[in-house]
Amino acid sequence: MLGSMKMGTKIMAGFALALAILLVVGGVAWSGASSLEAALSDVAEAKFPSSEALATLNEAQTAVARANATMQLRRADEAMRAANWKYVADAFGRMDKSYQAYEALPHGAEALKLWGEVKRLMGDWRAASERIHDQIRQRERLVAAGRAVDDAEVKALDQKAWDGLMDARKLYGPAEAKLGELLERTAADAEASKVAGAAAGRRAITGLLLGIAIGAVLLLAIGVLLGRQIGATVRALIGEAGKLREAVSAGKLQVRGDETAVEGEFRPIIAGINETMEAVERPVRVTAEYVSRIGKGDIPQKISDRYEGDFNLIKESLNGCIDAVNALVADAGMLAKAGVEGRLATRADASKHQGDFRRIVQGVNETLDAVVGPLNVAAKYVDDISKGQIPAKITASYNGDFNAIKDNLNTCVDAVNALVADAGALAKAGVEGRLATRADASRHQGDFRKIVEGVNQTLDAVVGPLN
Repeated sequence: MLGSMKMGTKIMAGFALALAILLVVGGVAWSGASSLEAALSDVAEAKFPSSEALATLNEAQTAVARANATMQLRRADEAMRAANWKYVADAFGRMDKSYQAYEALPHGAEALKLWGEVKRLMGDWRAASERIHDQIRQRERLVAAGRAVDDAEVKALDQKAWDGLMDARKLYGPAEAKLGELLERTAADAEASKVAGAAAGRRAITGLLLGIAIGAVLLLAIGVLLGRQIGATVRALIGEAGKLREAVSAGKLQVRGDETAVEGEFRPIIAGINETMEAVERPVRVTAEYVSRIGKGDIPQKISDRYEGDFNLIKESLNGCIDAVNALVADAGMLAKAGVEGRLATRADASKHQGDFRRIVQGVNETLDAVVGPLNVAAKYVDDISKGQIPAKITASYNGDFNAIKDNLNTCVDAVNALVADAGALAKAGVEGRLATRADASRHQGDFRKIVEGVNQTLDAVVGPLN
């Protein structure tokens, strides 16, 4: 029967058997993969997000507890109190989001029961914390209105807030413990899903190995039979395919297979491979050319030729790369032009970029911020000094050359203040008739010393004739 079949029919029969084996193996793989997917999905989409939400809730509760204690400090200034209130509001916001995130996920009956207890204990603790906050706000309003810190009503609110803190601490422990119990429950459920997934994976692997072994035996028998009958034709086909494979490996995409080297039934295969090589070669060459030009900074025009399938995806990716590089170049040019024109507040819009390009633009913006901030401070100080408005010394922390600018400005402030002080002392001495008084020129440097020495010499020239 096989002897009377055409070559193509024999191959199709072999592929049909291989397909049947593949379907059996695929069915086994699908069954095991489905079980494995269910277990992994439960861990990735339920258990892990649940643990993450509970961990955030625990962190936010701890943050509020710390803030409750910090609120008891009487010496906190307005900025510290405002920061603390914002800290509390942010922590409560994280708690609310954690509640919503956890409740949006599927959970078992035991986890839901523990969650109910956690919510109740957390609710009691949060209510106690909010009472503390109300008492602290009342106290702050009284103090802001002018009440002294030892005022009876202020002290009473202090005491209530302290008592509330003690109550909240008593509620904190049970709530945290129950939350920890729920975390352990969630971790145990995740481990159970992991074990189930591993078992499903082992079953799938066993089925796959068995199917592969049976398929290998059957396909080997068919291969031997077809090999004896096909003989030289197949070897010729393999030779042409090997020649093309080696050409592709060597990067010689212009090489084509010889259709006359194989029998008629197999010539369409070589012809199809040659057509495939034709279809692949041009997009590859265009891609290589564009990537090379982009790498050299020669940004080409976008590709307008028509491509299909994955080749079109390559075209779109190259065009997207060109757009991204052009946008980066445009923003770099815009920043350079703004810098030359002295518009130091100009920044590039990092949201227009993606990935490392966005990080580049953000880095340039941050570098400009780091440079312009100290320059603006220096300009303001120099402007004030030039107007005779001597500012206070700079106390902010700077690094490197910026710190040298700060130190020099502070030295300038000290020098001008010393000059002003000596001028004031001389003026006062003159008004009081102490004409022998002179400023100590050694306390000054450079032209400031010359000014003081000149004033002293002027006084000597005036006072001598007077005396």
